[in-house]
Amino acid sequence: MDVKEVQTMLGISKDLAYKLCNDGRFKVKKLGRRTLVNRQSFNEWLNNGEMFSAMRLHR
Repeated sequence: MDVKEVQTMLGISKDLAYKLCNDGRFKVKKLGRRTLVNRQSFNEWLNNGEMFSAMRLHR
């Protein structure tokens, strides 16, 4: 999945989606200019409820 999918799934801004992807909360891989998110890692992060603590940190 890409950052746009993260943005859409969480209903957040593009900037916040990139911040979440770049702060090591789930696995990402850079492919040239693209940032790809490991879907399993993202889903585990999402299901563990870590999204809410991350959102508070990035306000």
